[in-house]
Amino acid sequence: MKKTLYISDLDGTLLAPDGTISPYTKDTLRRLIKKNLLFTIATARNLLALQRYINDLSITIPAIISNGIMIYNFSDNQCLDLQPFPLSYFPLFHMEPLLSGKSGFLYALKNNQLYLFHRPLKTPAESEYFSSREELYQNRCIECNNFTELPTGLIPLYIVYYGSHDEVKQIQGVINQIPELHSVLNKDVYCDYYFIDIFSSNASKEKAIKRLHAMIQADETVTFGDNYNDLGMLKQATRSYVPSNAVEEAKMIATGVIKGNNEDGVIRFIEQDFPGNIAN
Repeated sequence: MKKTLYISDLDGTLLAPDGTISPYTKDTLRRLIKKNLLFTIATARNLLALQRYINDLSITIPAIISNGIMIYNFSDNQCLDLQPFPLSYFPLFHMEPLLSGKSGFLYALKNNQLYLFHRPLKTPAESEYFSSREELYQNRCIECNNFTELPTGLIPLYIVYYGSHDEVKQIQGVINQIPELHSVLNKDVYCDYYFIDIFSSNASKEKAIKRLHAMIQADETVTFGDNYNDLGMLKQATRSYVPSNAVEEAKMIATGVIKGNNEDGVIRFIEQDFPGNIAN
């Protein structure tokens, strides 16, 4: 039997519009995983934000986190692949007027714990972004004036800017001129704001999928995604599918369009596609 690795994005794809996993998706995934379904997640969410979904779904295959910065095995809490942010570019975020004029949020790792650093908040959008995350990080959420003055022992992962489409698009224009950096523009599927993740050019969902494909020794990879940061992995996969609520750019490059995330589209497709799902 062909060894197929199924990889799904979370927000806007596997998750329902309210950001939850439906009981049908949860129960069906658990059942199929017991039948040796190879399934995992590739998400823009970070280590902390992904943990509860991995637990709920009983996923044993390593997950792709933070747009490909990390491949992490939750079964034994081991990071299998890490592409940190290049330290030499931190001064850019204080010298470039467009970047220094906004707060920015830096995520960093130490002893398997995520830290969130941010400069003084300057806009309502930044305040909203921070308030939705502050409780998650508790004593690991730290205000600073300069990203170059981080405590020792931290591994910088990525920087986020949050705001209107025009604001983050302008920032992306600056970042795209730097070969060593990579940026992904995303719409917040739960409100009208946009955000841009900035990280090492060695990190992306598609590059991480290639690495994971080799680790698992899969014969084919099937991916599911809905947003701009999924375009690369949709192209990279053997086959790719997008929910009906996906952005048009994703629909144009996918193998096919499936039911929306309000109809459990991903898991209903896998039910039909997975060879091991033989009715009793």
